Amino acid sequence: MIWGWGGRDARRTRRCALAIVALGVAVLEWGCTAKIATAPKRPQRDQVALGKAMFLTRCAKCHGQSGEGKTGRALVASWDPLAGYRNADQLFAYMSRVMPFDNPGSLTEQEYWDVIAFLLDANQVLPRGTEVGKDNARTVKTTK
Repeated sequence: MIWGWGGRDARRTRRCALAIVALGVAVLEWGCTAKIATAPKRPQRDQVALGKAMFLTRCAKCHGQSGEGKTGRALVASWDPLAGYRNADQLFAYMSRVMPFDNPGSLTEQEYWDVIAFLLDANQVLPRGTEVGKDNARTVKTTK
């Protein structure tokens, strides 16, 4: 006879098994009604701030600290300086191909999206809470 499957040992094994199941059910019931502590959520990625930092390090030498233009054209103004691009997707296609002027295509894809978010925000056309990327770029306008 295998240990635990016959006689007194079988009853003891069944009682242990039932106790474990009962304990498991009690824990599950308690877990469903009790508040479980969770780790605090990480702050949402601030794409505009990241884009501004990248703009200042890689773009400002030609476009000015505020995008007002220097040797490069103005990118931030009261008029729509990005009007030549219907949406963020078109702006990305241009920027990622030819900017920065002294090293075209040298930013990562995400860095280009971050700079675009900064420029749209600085021109007051980026809807609040919108993160710009390839998934929504065609719907994000570049003009007021």
